[in-house]
Amino acid sequence: MAKKPLPKPWPLPKFKPLYIKHWDNYSILKLPSNVNIHDPFKLFSLFFIDKIIDKLVNKYAELYSLNKEKEHLCL
Repeated sequence: MAKKPLPKPWPLPKFKPLYIKHWDNYSILKLPSNVNIHDPFKLFSLFFIDKIIDKLVNKYAELYSLNKEKEHLCL
């Protein structure tokens, strides 16, 4: 049986590429100046858009609440 053809890829979201001065200097961090390197969420959000972060948070909350309900039922 022949396989179905692959679906067409969806278009990439619009974004502005990060301009990096001195990209060949490996001894310094190449982050936007407004990013606090001591804030884990700000660093994480460089790689994930808000929509994906919301999905992750909601899924975690869903799983966490299910585990809490199971613990409560076992007591």
